[in-house]
Amino acid sequence: MAVPGSRLCTICDAVTTHTLVADDPSTLFPYGLCPAADDVREYCATLVEVILNAASVSGIVLESCGPMGFDHAGVHEKIEFAGWDEARWALLSLCFCRACTGRYAAAGIDVDRLTRVVCEGVDAGSGTLEEMLGSLAPVVAEVRTGIATELRTLLVSRARAVAPDTRITLHGSADPWATGSFATVRPALGHGVDAVVAPCWDAAGGAGRIRGLRELVPADVEVGAYLRLDRDWSESETRGARLREYLDAGMRELHLYHLGLLGREGLQTLHAVVDGTRELAESAR
Repeated sequence: MAVPGSRLCTICDAVTTHTLVADDPSTLFPYGLCPAADDVREYCATLVEVILNAASVSGIVLESCGPMGFDHAGVHEKIEFAGWDEARWALLSLCFCRACTGRYAAAGIDVDRLTRVVCEGVDAGSGTLEEMLGSLAPVVAEVRTGIATELRTLLVSRARAVAPDTRITLHGSADPWATGSFATVRPALGHGVDAVVAPCWDAAGGAGRIRGLRELVPADVEVGAYLRLDRDWSESETRGARLREYLDAGMRELHLYHLGLLGREGLQTLHAVVDGTRELAESAR
């Protein structure tokens, strides 16, 4: 929710509909600014500049550096009850705002056809995203990754211009369809980023996400794992094996979610995870 009188509220009041996220051409999300629009990317860059000019910091973390997607669709949302799998979730994360449809058209995509394919795919209930999009998949993926690349490149360059020595960490994913907090970094990370962090809230699938980033980004870029310690980390018999798996996949940093909200048991898990990671890393040297 925008605070009356705030910069965000002013921006939202001033933008035209081409800047707003839309899950189809007729449904706009008034709180969701789409980075396919030039003025939205400039607004994001301004936020980075203001933050870096406001205080001396040793580093910044860029989260949601790309299209917002279907996550965070509203206050107290209950989208999970729809039972959609990852493919339908990704379909619904395709944006049809004016800026995005302009990019689709410029890439030779029939927007009406794409809209029909998305609707039919959501109702189909099975199949991969590529199967549902068919021949449209490669060019749609190129448009979507291009949006994230443009925003990421702009924010990193602005950050370097203001604070050349600051450490820049990026939340990202090797999945070309990833949106939201960990947007795609395909086809290439680009220059200026010091570390990328993989989403590992689903602890069992974390190693694959870490490995995907490690294989994609340059060797001098560190890869981290973002953990929620209230999920699947309390059992000592699985914790050590999972941490070893993460380290083998390429994890070199731990990023831990909302530590201030952990209770006594969660803090015990925190110590075990940190100490266990340190011990395993040192023994592997």
